[in-house]
Amino acid sequence: METNYIAMMIAAVAAFVWSTLYYLVLNKLTGSSEANNKPPAWKLGAEIVRNFGFVFILAHVFAKLGVIHVSDGLRHSFWLWLAFPVVLFAGTSMWEDMSWKTAVSHMGDWLVKMALIASILVALA
Repeated sequence: METNYIAMMIAAVAAFVWSTLYYLVLNKLTGSSEANNKPPAWKLGAEIVRNFGFVFILAHVFAKLGVIHVSDGLRHSFWLWLAFPVVLFAGTSMWEDMSWKTAVSHMGDWLVKMALIASILVALA
């Protein structure tokens, strides 16, 4: 897989849009007070930069692994999801008093986000 910066930008924006919609819907369904809060503009910009950083790293991991099929990207993303977001949010739930419901909601976001990013990176490589 070659490094395609256009694909990386598309994946970063897609991940941002996905997470925005995910949390808007989730917060409305759960009646969370966060549903009415609008983050400052700098946080939105920082989130896109953060997503690009993650996409950049994942693209390079895929390149080193020789990922050329979307199915391979999805498989690797699943294992990376288990290794990182699941482990980190489970630990946060256990040791830092994050509710398990919140941890699971973040894990769900990252599962879909990683699959989306992987699909875009590989399909547009």
